[in-house]
Amino acid sequence: MCLAPLISHAQSARKSTGNELIFSNVGFFTILILLILVIVFLIIRIKQITKQLSTQQQQLEKLSRIDDQTQLFNKWYFLKRLYEDFELYLRNPQTEAVLLMIDLDHFKNINETYGHASGDLVLEIVARIITQRTRKTDLCARYGGKEFLLLLRNTNADNAFKLAEELRADIQATKIQLADENINITCSIGIAAYNKQLQTCHDWIQYADKAMHLSKRKGRNRSTVHQAD
Repeated sequence: MCLAPLISHAQSARKSTGNELIFSNVGFFTILILLILVIVFLIIRIKQITKQLSTQQQQLEKLSRIDDQTQLFNKWYFLKRLYEDFELYLRNPQTEAVLLMIDLDHFKNINETYGHASGDLVLEIVARIITQRTRKTDLCARYGGKEFLLLLRNTNADNAFKLAEELRADIQATKIQLADENINITCSIGIAAYNKQLQTCHDWIQYADKAMHLSKRKGRNRSTVHQAD
């Protein structure tokens, strides 16, 4: 019996099996590399998405506490922080702190004469003056359409009055170009120091508001300190 054909067939089979193993190994490593690349891509993409979400979250948090027009704190965030501070003051009655209520005089005339865009510009300029004059520890907010409310921490009424007068003078001295002319604006300021008779932070705000309206009644463009009963 001739063994040559069988040997030849066996050798051919071994070669075929070897080739299949080689191709099988090549396919395995190709798939492995592709999987690794996919995993790396997914990791990079997840990091990008996480960063984007973090940025968006920060932007949302900023929008929730910053007044877009003036870049000062908005009313609701200010009240939240004031309430937190007030709770601390109740436990430490000797704390010195002062509220300043600033109201722009005749602001309605600016909007009616020059337009609301000009009114917005005035608000931005006043906000910059407030930011430049106050400390980082102070809390400054746009409280209403033309009102600003400041919490001066670790400050007594005398120093608060000095700051109020500096702010008032700076605002009055600033020339603002509206249309084809330069104008000056003034403000009326109310000052209310913290005292242990206060029951709520809203009472405190009312005292500052009353002092501001007293400045209005006295002729505007002045600062008035609330006198406790």
